[in-house]
This record gives sequence, structure tokens and C-alpha cells, in this order.
Amino acid sequence: MGKKINFLFFCFTLCIIVIFLKNHIMTKTGLVNSITEKQKYLDHSDIDIACNLILKYIGDSLIKKDRIEIRGFGSFAVHHHKAKVGRNPKTGESVDLDEKFVPFFRPGKKLKQMVNDK
Repeated sequence: MGKKINFLFFCFTLCIIVIFLKNHIMTKTGLVNSITEKQKYLDHSDIDIACNLILKYIGDSLIKKDRIEIRGFGSFAVHHHKAKVGRNPKTGESVDLDEKFVPFFRPGKKLKQMVNDK
């Protein structure tokens, strides 16, 4: 099972790269269907489970403020924004903004090169 999940993770990463290169938005269902079309010997349900597990793992890790790095693809992290005073652009009135944590993705060197070399 471990090798199958590793391979599915590789396929998932590869499809994400293809999405970046095609420059269009894809839903999770579209991603699963895209992998299924390219990997005929894998069941649609297995690919769906793998994609859900990968996305859940990334989400759970970010909730714990952990950083995830996929070599050649990029890294996911959480950035902290301190509380500050902002302005309402319409009225100019001061508004207190609470501190918050924001998910952040930084593309890896290989992904940047692939996108720029099309």
C-alpha cells in the first residue's frame, strides 16, 4: 500500500505541475479525473482517496503550523500576521484588525523553471 500511495502522491504532484503549465483552474474532481485518464491501471476510487489523504495531510499539517516541503515542487507554510490598525478604504475610518495565520505556498526552483520554460 505504501508504494501505491507514494506513486499516487507523485502523480498528484505531477498533475499539479501540469495545471500550472496549462494556466487554468482545476477542481479536485478535475484533478482526480485527469490522473485517472493518465494512469489507466489505477482505480478512480483509489486516486480519489489518495488525493483526499494528501490534501487532508497538508491541511492538518498547516493547522499545526508545520511546514511541508515537496522537493522540486514547493513548500506550504503558515505566515503569522500581527494585529494592527487598518483603514476602511471607503470611509477612511480606523479599523482594528486581529492577528491571523495565513496559509502560504512558495514554488520550488524546478517548478519555477518549468513554468517559465513552457
